[in-house]
Amino acid sequence: MGRGSRSRGFTVGLSASLDSGWPARGGLLRLHDDHLSFIPSPMEKPLFARYIRIDFTEITAVQRHPEREGEYLPGGVSPRMRLITEERAYDVVFIRGLDDWMASVKERRYTWENRQRFL
Repeated sequence: MGRGSRSRGFTVGLSASLDSGWPARGGLLRLHDDHLSFIPSPMEKPLFARYIRIDFTEITAVQRHPEREGEYLPGGVSPRMRLITEERAYDVVFIRGLDDWMASVKERRYTWENRQRFL
């Protein structure tokens, strides 16, 4: 990963904003072997931001909004990765590296699904 990223063991993290309603929450998104986790920044915790864990088994789709790089969303909304689960959708906004994260999440989900077939 690029500047601003951290790697420890099998975990890769990057500063991101989780838009799960109003307002968006800033923090650290981490990609693990079997799940994604979002840890809010210390400034967001008094505003009731909380730790979120999304298991790969819960994710039904990963979408990019807008669909192609170079396109824009109405109203100047930032490009985002939408993680859809059966319960709800999570919009994750990155300063940079959206397409890299999309590829990493899809690859990690594919690897996880293949591992589960052999267990």
